[in-house]
Amino acid sequence: MTNSKETKTISDSDNIKYEITANWENNSIHIEFTNGNQHESRFRYAIFLNLNRFHSYNSRLSKNETVEKTFDISEQLKASKENHTIKVNVKDDSAEFTGHDPITEQRTSKMETPYITNISIEPSTWADASAEVRVTVMNPSIHDYDTDIAVHTDWTRTSREIRFRANSTNTVEVPISEATDGPLDELTDDISGELRLLFGAPDDPAHAFDQASFEGSVDGETEFEREEYEPIESIDSYDGADSDTKRFVDEYGTYLLGGGFVLFVVLLSARLSRARLPGISR
Repeated sequence: MTNSKETKTISDSDNIKYEITANWENNSIHIEFTNGNQHESRFRYAIFLNLNRFHSYNSRLSKNETVEKTFDISEQLKASKENHTIKVNVKDDSAEFTGHDPITEQRTSKMETPYITNISIEPSTWADASAEVRVTVMNPSIHDYDTDIAVHTDWTRTSREIRFRANSTNTVEVPISEATDGPLDELTDDISGELRLLFGAPDDPAHAFDQASFEGSVDGETEFEREEYEPIESIDSYDGADSDTKRFVDEYGTYLLGGGFVLFVVLLSARLSRARLPGISR
């Protein structure tokens, strides 16, 4: 990030000096007010974050008095927004700051973003799927977030676009098509894979909210573990670090039985419909 900490000094028409520091490392604004007059003077200011009024205040300073205030703006910043602006308006003057805080840094700050709280494998409620991965996501932020939920197993590469509303918890079903018999007898009823929660290019950790690995079955329990985000080139081309997907696809992806029946079609170019879920808008 460029200019992670920047200070500007402005003065109003009443001879009040404002030394303003925008600190993008800890998402804060620090203002030092100094009355340069030999008498009590009134001061007033307003702070805007991304064009929205964040805070305004007016009071009085004694002669030569200096007062300092610090504001935490973490909750006000939206992680999926690349550039944030801060503008401080005073009487007859203003100061403006622009910064970009990568989400990889925001994870260690107070900025709240969506994250995975549970994953389970369930019988499919979708006509063309053999099972579904149900993921529960909490969004503790005051912001809505448009996300992609990408699921990769030994047989499926698919995703859904979901908007998670502010301060909400929702469960999303992602349909998957898993082969369990036929010539691919190396596969069992156990389903394992990875689930990524992101809002942009999957090869950039700055666009990632969360990631988890999971393993389970339709008629059993599912275990999952949140883990550090692992970039992938694209959702469709991912092979899986611990799976034999690529070998299976190369060997059986176009395998035909007598009469021309297609045994299996990998979901690369035809993703399942991205339907809107009740209570969750796109």
